[in-house]
Amino acid sequence: MNKRVRSLLTVALATTLFAGIAPAALAASAPAQASPTVFIDGTQLGFSNQQPVVLKGRTLVPMRAIFEALGASIQYDSKTGTVTATKKDTSYNTYMGDKTVTLKIGSTKAHVKAVPSKEWSENAIDKDVILDVPAQTIKGSTMVPLAFVGQALDCHVKWDGKNNRINIYKPQLKEYWYQQDSNTEELIQRYDLHSYTHPDPIPTDKEQVYLRTIAYGDEKTTTFYAYLLTRVNVEEGDPVTVDVMVDGAIKEGLWDSKYTITVYNPETGDYDSSVSESTVLISYVGKDGEPDLTAIPFSVYAAISDADDKGLFGE
Repeated sequence: MNKRVRSLLTVALATTLFAGIAPAALAASAPAQASPTVFIDGTQLGFSNQQPVVLKGRTLVPMRAIFEALGASIQYDSKTGTVTATKKDTSYNTYMGDKTVTLKIGSTKAHVKAVPSKEWSENAIDKDVILDVPAQTIKGSTMVPLAFVGQALDCHVKWDGKNNRINIYKPQLKEYWYQQDSNTEELIQRYDLHSYTHPDPIPTDKEQVYLRTIAYGDEKTTTFYAYLLTRVNVEEGDPVTVDVMVDGAIKEGLWDSKYTITVYNPETGDYDSSVSESTVLISYVGKDGEPDLTAIPFSVYAAISDADDKGLFGE
């Protein structure tokens, strides 16, 4: 065999062998994708055993670690492979509702249910959700899709590709109760509904305002809801019950809100309502010095302004 033929055979054999082993060799030598880190409101979440994994572009994390970090308790039925997580609504009037999240190992169908109080029935949820990647067992750990879990529990989930990091922001809920003298516009007392022991006694004819705010660490906007229940003298000597509900958002110092005013009409026994367009909160008194029922009552404005002045909305 001449040198030329021998060289060609050597090259062909080497090429054949390399083609056979290259994929395995490259797979073995290529670095595995690093597990992304997970941060909740700026604090890193640690995982003791199994680290997060990425499958089909979705991050899965150990179920107990993520659910408990987001304030939920879990139950796992090993016979059916079903994960059930529950999170109680700690708000004053259960406006978002107790949450139940159900997943089944190997299934791309999950279920989310929220049961708010009757007053907030529009926030009720009872729906199936199709997952891109199912919950599954990896190296003995039950793993669940992070983005779905976070969003199902009212969190914002943001991916930071530059730092291979997932940021989760929980809703920051604050609730206050104000009691104010409608005649002198004096704030009698204000207390945090999540920390007070018992408010001072107050006459029932004073204006009372409930204020709720919700903010997320990744946004500069704060949403709010205020509710006023009071009795005012629309006509001299004639007390009338007035309800005011205000909801909107505060962004860059601007108050954008919509409101509904309900006034009891003693002559007809009915309740008359007025719903605003998007507007800026304005004063209670009209040009003639009388209560302007197409405007925001002063006590609601005062309650929200007071909260803003005291930094209750954050930066």
